[in-house]
Amino acid sequence: MKNKLVFLFCIIVAIIIGTFLGEICADTPYLEWLGRNFAFSTGIYDLNLHFVKLTLGLDFSINLAQVLMMMIALYVSPKIASKIQIG
Repeated sequence: MKNKLVFLFCIIVAIIIGTFLGEICADTPYLEWLGRNFAFSTGIYDLNLHFVKLTLGLDFSINLAQVLMMMIALYVSPKIASKIQIG
């Protein structure tokens, strides 16, 4: 359980830091490739049942800095989990 929580925490932190680094590097010469975004979208689907209207859609955007940070998090999270002592 400890390993899964540490892994989840590391991935969330990696996504946040990767977003920040991607925004900074997008305007920096020779590092603009880190800020390049890749977006995926499913569009919007409407379901109207006369008493409730349900709208579903998914937008997903990721940059290369986030991918690199998540790969680092995959490497680092087991090492961090082994250092944490509970109790």
